[in-house]
Amino acid sequence: MSDAERHKRAMKAYKQYGGKKYVLKSTPHDPPSIKDISLLGVDRCYGESWNRKGLDMKTKSLITISMLATLGIEPELRTHIKAAHHQGVTKDQIVDWLIHVNSYIGTPRAVAALRVAREVWTELAEEKKT
Repeated sequence: MSDAERHKRAMKAYKQYGGKKYVLKSTPHDPPSIKDISLLGVDRCYGESWNRKGLDMKTKSLITISMLATLGIEPELRTHIKAAHHQGVTKDQIVDWLIHVNSYIGTPRAVAALRVAREVWTELAEEKKT
């Protein structure tokens, strides 16, 4: 697959995963050199992994937020919890996920992830008002 084809597939999956607003919010002031990161991050990740048919996007979302919570990468966790909501993951499913991962990642990481989820829920509620 050519780089151009991979990029086209990646952007389609990226928009499908997080919604068009998700993509536009993350790119408005990028310098021209962003294409180098795009090739590694967006094109490889969304162009290949997120386009595979073995798991649906909702499942991939839960896997992704599990890894980000485990690693404690809160800015990306925030982004992916919001995208998971776009994929139909409910607040109750996030709570069940937190209960489940707590045994594996520990209470401090699970509580930090809950704090991020609550912030996302507040953002989503505010967006609905506007």
